[in-house]
Parts: sequence; C-alpha cells; structure tokens
Amino acid sequence: MKNLLITLIFVAFAGFGLQAQTVKISGEQTRGHGSNAKLSSVAVTINKTMSIDKVEGNCAGFWIQQGSVITHKFYDVTSPIGTTLKAGTYTIYPNIKDKQNSANVTITLK
Repeated sequence: MKNLLITLIFVAFAGFGLQAQTVKISGEQTRGHGSNAKLSSVAVTINKTMSIDKVEGNCAGFWIQQGSVITHKFYDVTSPIGTTLKAGTYTIYPNIKDKQNSANVTITLK
C-alpha cells in the first residue's frame, strides 16, 4: 500500500511537469515630444525556446529586444503568432497608432 501511494504521488508530480509552461511579456509606450517618448517593459527570462501563442494590445505592431538588440519587429498583431524566441531575457515595446497617445502589448509564449 505504501509503495502504491508513493507511486501515485510521483505520477501526480510528473504530470505537472508535462503541462505547457506559459510566459507573458508586456510593454507600453507613451507618446512624447521629439525623442522623449516613454517606454516601459519588465524584462522576462525564458529558459527554453518558446513560441508566440497570442498577442493582445492596442498597438500598431511591436518590437522585441534582447538587451539593447532588437531581435524581432512586427507591424501587426497577427503575423507574430508562431514566431520562436530562444532562451534569454526579453523586453517588448508597442508601436503607437496614429492619433493615439499611448499603446500597450502583451505576448503569451508557450
């Protein structure tokens, strides 16, 4: 009975490891005058290659940075679906639409 209980506990915890990990990265941009636009994004580290599963926001596309290097640029919110990001630390920033003062974007990675 004790061995059965240990086996069931092991199987339960092993099942948690099989669930897909989901990571979200968000960013915002507020329009400024000249070159003083405000960009905001909290850096997120992923430990394995992951794919963009979902994009949400009120932006005209966005860009993804790894450190100070832009790794991806998108001009809409549908074409990024399926794009992969390798392990690393990323930030994301939205493009502001015309006549808009601010924009936000969130991507979901799986």
